[in-house]
Amino acid sequence: MSPSATDSRDLVISRLLSAPAPALWRAWADPALLRTWWCPKPWQTEVLAFDFRAGGAFHTVMHGPDGERNDNPGCFS
Repeated sequence: MSPSATDSRDLVISRLLSAPAPALWRAWADPALLRTWWCPKPWQTEVLAFDFRAGGAFHTVMHGPDGERNDNPGCFS
């Protein structure tokens, strides 16, 4: 694969879900709800920063059952 002008480190998630739009919005916009689904079980999500607006900070840490730690800083766009 050759580099192009569109290469970036942005993560874009796209999925069609059979659920009401307001419920999906809440699942993303409410950090307490995000913690319940953000990572696979038995891992757990810790929300360190969650400023749900364009440019706002997003920072989670996923904790594994054997002490693993996966740090996920970023921002909303």
